[in-house]
Formats: sequence, C-alpha cells, structure tokens
Amino acid sequence: MVANAPFPVMQVAYEGKPVSPEEIRALAGFLQRAEKASAAQQPGSYGWRMFFGGAGGVVVLAGFFALIGGRRKKRSVNQDIYDRQIKSE
Repeated sequence: MVANAPFPVMQVAYEGKPVSPEEIRALAGFLQRAEKASAAQQPGSYGWRMFFGGAGGVVVLAGFFALIGGRRKKRSVNQDIYDRQIKSE
C-alpha cells in the first residue's frame, strides 16, 4: 500500500519520492510491534471506584444543600405579618 499508493492524495505526496523496500520492511515491522504493544496494554477497570466516588459526591452535595437549606426561613413572610396584625387587635 505504501509502495503503490492507491489514493490520489498519497500519489501526489509520494510523487518523485519512491519508498525503498527497506523502508517498507521497517514500517511494517514498526506497525506490527506497535500492534502487539497496544494489545498488551489493557485499560484499567474504574467501575467500583467510579461508583463510590460518585456516591461520595452525592453525599457531600446532599450535606451541603442540607446545611444551606437549614438556614432558610421556615415560614413565609406573610405569616409573620399576619401574626403581628392579629396581636395588635
């Protein structure tokens, strides 16, 4: 594929610059070695760590919102006005 470029863009890029058989062998060897190395590198499993990290984040956010929500007024302002009016009568 490298020696006989099947794509027009490659034909233009390699025009006047033939690839030697040594370069083809070296490139094929590199690609084979890279394929074996990438097959040996398996991605890590983050399943449980991701789950517990997310669950911990939810707990922290729930606690944070509980603290903020606990400081809010429990009754409406209108109720306070109503209570004052009833007292003054």
